[in-house]
Amino acid sequence: MLKYFVILTLLVPAHTYAETTENILQFILDDYQAECLAAQQESMGVVSEAEELSAVKITLDESSIYNIDITADGKEATVLYANPRCPQIGSGWCGSSGCTSYVIVDGISFQTEGFKPVSVAVSEDSVVVIVPRSGGACVNTNGQTPSSNVNCYEVAVWDDYAKTFNSIGSGEPVFKLSDFMP
Repeated sequence: MLKYFVILTLLVPAHTYAETTENILQFILDDYQAECLAAQQESMGVVSEAEELSAVKITLDESSIYNIDITADGKEATVLYANPRCPQIGSGWCGSSGCTSYVIVDGISFQTEGFKPVSVAVSEDSVVVIVPRSGGACVNTNGQTPSSNVNCYEVAVWDDYAKTFNSIGSGEPVFKLSDFMP
């Protein structure tokens, strides 16, 4: 766990919400760690020594935690692309459509499904957050769902007044509140 703490400390922005962001990240990673341990117990049946499980740790690429701009004036969010690896199950939390991503803003955790969220400035005063999706999550102009190897994207915009993300209202929101709040 010390390795994760060091990584989190280096990657989390040094502003007033850093401790809250760090706590939320740790809370999420602890949940994945608990699921990893449970998977080990299931696959091993009866465990003869507790020490065997104490050595089991999830691993996470350093590039899985990063910051993105969410406003034109430089407000940032911390992203956790939840693709940890666990002995026995590998990256069992992800699939051909990507993984769950957690986007933490001002101590609030939002989540979405797909590939790594990125942000792009679309004008001098507007930034959008783009979530790449696989074709299976999309629909084309003919009303058909394309194959999974086709790309499409969903877009959301941070609303600083409402402290949430805005997205097109015809379907599921791009980001929804996460259950992971310490």
